[in-house]
Amino acid sequence: MGLGVQFYVNAVRKLPLMQNPWEHAIAAGAGAALGAWVVDFEKRTEKELTGTSDEHNRLLINFLFVASATFFLTMKTQQTLCCRLFEFRDVA
Repeated sequence: MGLGVQFYVNAVRKLPLMQNPWEHAIAAGAGAALGAWVVDFEKRTEKELTGTSDEHNRLLINFLFVASATFFLTMKTQQTLCCRLFEFRDVA
């Protein structure tokens, strides 16, 4: 990658392609390091997203359980309160 960029830069500037060969070595090393970083970044991101999905599912299930339990208790409390206010017999 870096070697190709260095060749391109020299071609655009209309210089000999192998002018200053030490720049080609540095560019090739930088390109290899960048390529290795991109591969590592993709693997790390995939791992984080997979872990996030499992964690997200666990939190969602917990939230739905708590929300449904809260809703049920709230409805039961309202039913009990209405029965007491209007002196109806509680059926449950």
